[in-house]
Amino acid sequence: MSKGAKQERSEEPSVVMERLNWQLAWRDDARVAQALYAGEELEEMHELSEAGLLDEFFVFLEEVGMMAVLEQMQLPGVQRVLVPTVQFLLLYLLKVLFGGQSMNELPRWLFSNVALMELVGFNARQVAEGLTKRGDAQRTTKKKQGPLSPQCLADNISKLSPEQMERLFNQMVQCVVGLGLLDGERIAALDGSKLPTPPTFEGCGKLKQTRKVKVKGQKEPAIEEYYVYGWKVLVLIDVQTRLPLSMKVVTIEAYEGRWLVPLLEQAQRNLGTGGHIRTIVIDRGYLDGEDLWQVHSQGIIFVVIGKANMAVTQDAQALAKREHVQVRERVVRHGHGKTATQERLRTELVGIAGLTTYDSYGEPEQTRVMRIGAITKGSPSMQSWCEASTIERPPRTGRST
Repeated sequence: MSKGAKQERSEEPSVVMERLNWQLAWRDDARVAQALYAGEELEEMHELSEAGLLDEFFVFLEEVGMMAVLEQMQLPGVQRVLVPTVQFLLLYLLKVLFGGQSMNELPRWLFSNVALMELVGFNARQVAEGLTKRGDAQRTTKKKQGPLSPQCLADNISKLSPEQMERLFNQMVQCVVGLGLLDGERIAALDGSKLPTPPTFEGCGKLKQTRKVKVKGQKEPAIEEYYVYGWKVLVLIDVQTRLPLSMKVVTIEAYEGRWLVPLLEQAQRNLGTGGHIRTIVIDRGYLDGEDLWQVHSQGIIFVVIGKANMAVTQDAQALAKREHVQVRERVVRHGHGKTATQERLRTELVGIAGLTTYDSYGEPEQTRVMRIGAITKGSPSMQSWCEASTIERPPRTGRST
C-alpha cells in the first residue's frame, strides 16, 4: 500500500464514528497555527478517537446518576460472577448506541477496541488474551477478539427479568427528569412494538397471525395461519423531546389496552412534581370506555387516532377542504456512512372546528347501556352523557345530531 493510500485510510472515520452519526471535528493544522499566532488561547483539547467521543457520554452517565443505577443491577440466579453485571449492561448499551444489528459483529468493532473496552472496565491484557483460557487448545488460526464472546454477552444479558428491566427503565427516566428536561405540561403518546424471539425463548408468548400465500395452480392466494413468538414492549413517550416516560414488557399476544392507565400512572410517578401529562395520543387498540373515563377523571385529554374507514375521519376530511392548509417540508436522513440516504417529507396540516361526529362501538347485544368511547365537541347532550359515564338507550344510527 502506498504512503498516500495509508494516509487517506487513516483519515477515514471508523465504524464506531460512522454509526454514532455524531457531528465530528476535523484536523486543520494551518488554521490552528494561525489562531495560535494571533494570540488566541486554547480553552480545551479533545482526542478525536472513539474513546474521546464516548468519554463525555460516560461522564454524563455519572453526573445524572445512571451509572450508580447500573452498578446496582444483579443477574438473578447467578452465583459465581466472572464479569460484573454493570459491564454486561454497558457493553449492550454501546451495541444499541452504535446501532449494531447483530451480536456477531461486536468482536470486530467493539470487543477488540482497547480504548473503548477500557472505558467499560476491561484492561489491555484481557482484550488481547480474553478472560479465560477456555478453547485455546482448539484455536489454530483465528485469534481472540476481546475478553468475551458475543454469545457470552447474549446469554447473560437475557437473564434479566422483565421486572428488572422495567425497574431499571423507570430509574433511568427519573435520572433524566432530574435535569429539568420534562418539566411543565407534557403531551405523551403510547404505542407498542413486537419483539419476535425463537419459540424456545423462556417465558415468551405466542400470537396467531394470517398471511396470503400463493398456491400452485390456483389464481387466488390462500390464507395461511402461522404463529409469532416473543414479547411486546409498550412505551409511553414525550412527544416534544421523544424521551420515554414509562415502559411495560408483556407477552406478544397480550392485550395492550389494559396497560393504558398503569403506564400513565407510572409515567406521572417518574415525572414527579416537576412535570404533568396533559394530553395523551393513542390508537384504537386502547379504545375502552372504562379506561378512557379514568383518564378523563385524571384531567388528561385523550386523542384517539382515526383510521380512513371511520366516519369521524371522513367527516374531518370533508371539513378540511374548506380550511387553510399549513405546509411543512423537511429532509430526513436514513442510514449511516456511505450508505446513508435522504428523503424529503411534505406534511400538510389543517385545523378544523365544529366536528361533532359520534361513533358507537361494542357488541350488538349491548343495547341498553354503552360506555362512552368518543371525543365530541359542541354537543351539550354528549357532555351530559360523558358526565354520567353511560348512555341509556343509545341512538341506533351511531351518529350524533
